Amino acid sequence: MSVLTTAVNFPPSIPLSELGIYTPESLDSFCASESKQPWVVEGLISKGSVNITVGDSGLGKSPLLYQLALCIAAGIPWLGSPTTRGTVVYFDLENSELDSQAIRNDLLRHLGLKHCPDNFLVRFDGDKGAMHKIVQSLQPALVIIDSLRTYDPTTEKGNTEAGITMNAFRKLAHTHGTAFNAVHHIKKPDEKNGVVSLEHAERAMVWLNQACGARALINQADFRLGIDAAVANFIKADANPGTEEAALVIRGHRRVRGEYGPLYIARCFDDDSGDPIGYRTLSGVEMLLPEQRAAFEILPRTFSFKQAKAVYGRKDQASSDFLNKCVRLGLVIRPARGRYEKALAHPAE
Repeated sequence: MSVLTTAVNFPPSIPLSELGIYTPESLDSFCASESKQPWVVEGLISKGSVNITVGDSGLGKSPLLYQLALCIAAGIPWLGSPTTRGTVVYFDLENSELDSQAIRNDLLRHLGLKHCPDNFLVRFDGDKGAMHKIVQSLQPALVIIDSLRTYDPTTEKGNTEAGITMNAFRKLAHTHGTAFNAVHHIKKPDEKNGVVSLEHAERAMVWLNQACGARALINQADFRLGIDAAVANFIKADANPGTEEAALVIRGHRRVRGEYGPLYIARCFDDDSGDPIGYRTLSGVEMLLPEQRAAFEILPRTFSFKQAKAVYGRKDQASSDFLNKCVRLGLVIRPARGRYEKALAHPAE
C-alpha cells in the first residue's frame, strides 16, 4: 500500500482555524492539551462536557445529584469516584427552598461536612436568559439542571428542539469549560412497552433510549447516566446498621468509552431520626445474599465446583449462579476449568 508523502497546499486566503477546521496536527495538539484538563468526576464527567441523567420520578434522583454537587464543591469522592473541586450551580426546579435546604443539610451530615461549601450555589427558577450570564460570570465546574422538562419543555417535542437545547449547552461548555448535567425522566411503565428494568437490560443504552421525548437528548450527550430502583436483594438492614438494602442501580454509557456500571447504591439513615440522609455504594461481599456470604467465607482459598456446591448446599444451577456472581464481583477468579480461587483481597463488609 502506497504512502502519501506530498504536502497538501491549501489556498492561503483564509486560515483553516478561522473556518473552524482542524488539521491532523492541530487536532492532536488540541487533544493533548484537553487530556491534561482535570475531570469533574474522574472517568465520568469531563470538563466542558454535556451530560444527561435519566430516571423515574420519586426515586431520589435529587438527593443523589445534590450529593454529587456537594462532593464536587468540597472536592471529595462521589460514590467512590474522585472529583476535582470546583463551583457547582444547581438549578433546582423541582424542590422548594425549604426542601432544598433540608436535602442539603442531611447530606452534609452524611458526608461529614461541618459547613456547606461556599461554592455550592442554588437557583430556583429556570430563566434560560440568565444561563449565559451565570456561566460567563462564574465559570462553574458543573451546572446541574433539575429538571430539563421544567427548564425547557420544548426539548421533548422533537429532535430539532432537543438539538437546539443541547447545542446551546455545548456552546457554553466549549467556551467556558463548564460541564452540564441535565436531569430527565424515563417514560412511565405503560409507555415503555414492556422494557425491562435498568438492572436487567442487555445494554444501558437500550434502557436510556426509553427516556421521554426526542432521541437526540440521549444521542447528543457525552455521558448518559441511568438511575432505576434495584430489583435484586443483597445485604439485610441489620448487616450494616443505618444502611438499607440496595435501593438504586446506576448504569450508563460514556461516549467512545462505552458502558459504565452497574453500580449498586444503598440509602443511609440517620441514627437518631431514622430518616434517609444520603447514599453509599455497595461492593464485594455486601452484594452477596446472607447465605451466599456465609458460604463464601467458609470456602477455602482454592476450591473446585464440587466443593463450592457442598458448602453452598444447593443444586448445580444455583451453585453455578453463585460462583458466577462471585466472579463478576471480583471476589473469585477462575484460573482453570472447574477450578476457583479467592481473590487476594476483597472488599470487606
